[in-house]
Amino acid sequence: AGTGNLGIEALSRGARKVVFVEKNREALNLIEKNLSVCGLKDRSEVLFKDVTQAIGRLKGRGERFDLIFMDPPYEKGLIDKTIGKIFTEKIYSDDSLVVIEHNRREPLPDITRSWNLIRQRRIGDTVVSFLTPLKKEENS
Repeated sequence: AGTGNLGIEALSRGARKVVFVEKNREALNLIEKNLSVCGLKDRSEVLFKDVTQAIGRLKGRGERFDLIFMDPPYEKGLIDKTIGKIFTEKIYSDDSLVVIEHNRREPLPDITRSWNLIRQRRIGDTVVSFLTPLKKEENS
């Protein structure tokens, strides 16, 4: 979640709730501070967890999200692991948008069985990929 700026922006634009997942204590403290300063703590949740643990917890609570933003540390192989967990635990809705920020040297894993890549934007060494879940009839 880093500084939480994208989630805070979503809240300021009307998102009902944002769940931030961060496993770095300093970054987590900064997110909580930013939420307090902006008066948004009541519409947010900050999980101090590894992303796969957080996904399991969210699934256990029956949570589903319309927008999922992933910005994992670059070139650590976390995209494949995370997008796979999001898919298997189905914490997204049928019309969700998944946005992944990654380094251009770390291409997306093979997602064609589960996701549509609808757009990519390159900004220097960074690529932002936009995915939607395949519809059931597309997945057959």
